[in-house]
Amino acid sequence: MSLKVNTLKTEVLVQCTEPPQAPFQFHLHGEPIKTVEHFTYLGSIDTQDCSLNMEIQKEDKLCLTSIWPIVRDRVFSNNNLRIGTKAAVYRIVISILLYGSEIWTLHNCKKRILENFNIICLHNILRLSWKDKTTHDELYNRTQISSIETIMAQRHLRWLGNTMRMPEHRLQRRILYGQLAGGNKSQTKELKFAYTVIFWYIER
Repeated sequence: MSLKVNTLKTEVLVQCTEPPQAPFQFHLHGEPIKTVEHFTYLGSIDTQDCSLNMEIQKEDKLCLTSIWPIVRDRVFSNNNLRIGTKAAVYRIVISILLYGSEIWTLHNCKKRILENFNIICLHNILRLSWKDKTTHDELYNRTQISSIETIMAQRHLRWLGNTMRMPEHRLQRRILYGQLAGGNKSQTKELKFAYTVIFWYIER
């Protein structure tokens, strides 16, 4: 029994630190393989420049077009539901919005976009308007829902804990505990990635 690769269903995604001088060409058994700028793998979008823009836009579109109208009309606008019930439903929306965020590295502008969506939803849960002049901390306390940055930090640390408990031969753990192969120790400061991330969260 042998494995046969279907060239019509196979795509190649090239990720480079610098733009290539000429487009890459890949062939299998003399047949060319299509080179793409992005493709979806295990539900997440991988791109040539390793950007998260398309991934966030996909999650935002899913929440805003498919989930948000239903939740807003049937849950947030329902006066017969308690705040705790609405918050529990919204946590499901957050889990969809932040799918795969355990390994995200976001810029501040992307964090603000996600946090603005979070604040709008919290206002809807509490049936508040912009005229009420409610602080973000009050919204978090009344709904028992944290900010997006806090939720992502918890997800990152949970992922780190799961990876650190893996057997030593697992690739994820080897990368997490990886060190620089060369260079002067005083210059490279061979800090392990795991400890670097943990110390960063502690300092914050």
